[in-house]
Amino acid sequence: MGMLLFLAIFSYTSVMDGLKWSKPLEWFRLVLSPLVIVVFGGTLLPLVYWTWLLYIGLSIVALIVLTLKIKI
Repeated sequence: MGMLLFLAIFSYTSVMDGLKWSKPLEWFRLVLSPLVIVVFGGTLLPLVYWTWLLYIGLSIVALIVLTLKIKI
């Protein structure tokens, strides 16, 4: 879970810096994260589990907005 958190921070800050390779890394993280959380989620408190999944969902929406360059 620590590596997942590190990957989340690293890929998110890379997207904010506008690096070319950051969006594919962020998509990889967003696909990998739910799998890791489902596998190891039994050890998490329910509040942490659902909060983390909500964060992933919001990250997907934000990445779609950034990728399609939608003005909001």
